[in-house]
Amino acid sequence: MVRTGLYTRISRAEDQERGGVERQEADLRREAERRGWEVARVYEDNDLSGSGKVFRPNYEAMVKAIREGQLDAVLAWDVDRLQRGLQEFVSFYEACAQRQARVGWMGGDADFGTGRGLFELELKGTFAREELRKIKQRVRRKHQELAEKGMLGGKVRSFGYRAAPEGDPRRVVVVEEEAVIVRELARRVLSGESLASICGDLNRREAKTIRGGPWNVHGISYLLKSGRISGRRDHGLDQNGHRLSLARIVSDATWDAIITVEQSDQLRRLLGDSKRRSVPRAGVSEYL
Repeated sequence: MVRTGLYTRISRAEDQERGGVERQEADLRREAERRGWEVARVYEDNDLSGSGKVFRPNYEAMVKAIREGQLDAVLAWDVDRLQRGLQEFVSFYEACAQRQARVGWMGGDADFGTGRGLFELELKGTFAREELRKIKQRVRRKHQELAEKGMLGGKVRSFGYRAAPEGDPRRVVVVEEEAVIVRELARRVLSGESLASICGDLNRREAKTIRGGPWNVHGISYLLKSGRISGRRDHGLDQNGHRLSLARIVSDATWDAIITVEQSDQLRRLLGDSKRRSVPRAGVSEYL
């Protein structure tokens, strides 16, 4: 029997429900039965990108199983479900070549033992990477347009704001008890107090971030450099799509300001100064 691993994946941009991967699994089980391949295990990575920039635990477990000879074949809906990034494709390709495994998808397959279908596999991998490039371009353009219109570009709540009631054109409204802390942070930094001392004071007072964790100096700096707290929309990429060390202000936002534009500009100059000693990056994941 051909010991087969079924791989199912839906990215966040495509489907945030498990229905997508469940449909893939049902179709792949029928396809494996048609081919006479035995399903040894199902590897599911739901809500994860295949760009190569996101760690996919079950994908890595599947590649490991191929290398260790636990699988004879992999079956996915299409090659772009396996990966869209070049480095991941090469790693997967080498593992399959080492074990002379088979890779199947709906409508085709490649056999590393005989060489049949490898050209189509490589071609599909190339098309998947090209499609990823186009997706990235569309996403960048979408976020640029949202920024220029002063609208939010994500669904994660920012400290000081929460989602507005349905029908409110501002989309987000000020959370006053958090806005008080934002104004305090701005006042203390502009008066010359260090981020470290402010951070220590907030944690002694047991003030929490929106994730319920402690404050850190990187998070405070990130918050105070943001244009959103002054009722403006910033964008972290330049005109060529390159990441900026300090996001540029592109428009007035659709939400209310917590601090003044003048205060915000002073904070951005102070905290965005490349000559200023960098803040420690410990706890970067605890964004406010």
